[in-house]
Amino acid sequence: MRLVIDVGNTRLKWAFGQGEAQAVEHRGRDLRALLRQAWTDQPRPEAIHVASVAGETVDEAIRLVAQDCWPGVSLTFLATRAECCGVQVAYARPERFGVDRLAALVAAHARSAGVPVVVVDAGTAVTVDALDAQGRHLGGVIMPGLRLLSESLLGGTAAVSAGMAFPALTAGEALQASTEAGVAAGARCMFVGGVLHAIEAACGQAGEGAHLYLTGGDAAILAPSLGGRHVLRPDLVLEGVVLMAEAG
Repeated sequence: MRLVIDVGNTRLKWAFGQGEAQAVEHRGRDLRALLRQAWTDQPRPEAIHVASVAGETVDEAIRLVAQDCWPGVSLTFLATRAECCGVQVAYARPERFGVDRLAALVAAHARSAGVPVVVVDAGTAVTVDALDAQGRHLGGVIMPGLRLLSESLLGGTAAVSAGMAFPALTAGEALQASTEAGVAAGARCMFVGGVLHAIEAACGQAGEGAHLYLTGGDAAILAPSLGGRHVLRPDLVLEGVVLMAEAG
């Protein structure tokens, strides 16, 4: 039984073997305490495989808690390489391509062998990447996620208060009658509109019949605007981590 871990800038998600994925928000919190609470008394995994983009401080917390809970267990932080599991990364410097993006592409490519794919990962940042039918990465875009969009406005406008909710937007509800709701609505309009534009461009480049995969913490906010043309896979990165681990 493997323990596979997906570490983003805000959330950490994990799964033991074929078990259900669990997640915690680690941003601004004591990650070591959170993981000790979650992992203590869990069965010892045969190995641990991690896809992390959160930096060395978070990675070290994972190492320390894993060693405390399961002394001597093998722990591997996956790294991006130019080719992996049939996916060929377009970057001239593949190490600059986030390993979470690679894992998501690996999983999508495995699920849609011989078909172009577009993967949207809507987290702290949003990434949109495309593969052709042969698994060649055609490139991608990176844009601020919903939280970063709202924080950028709040940080630059002293008169706007924080702590507002993000109301659901439907037709006719884009215009708001308060500053707080207006910021929330504006951030969501930019978020949804920007991602939809990137999806159209990526699908056009990937080719006819491309399968669209949607994952990430804010995927549910995007899903209604896609009209059912997508496949929602909340654990797509973890699926890719499993495949990458199996491939060595």
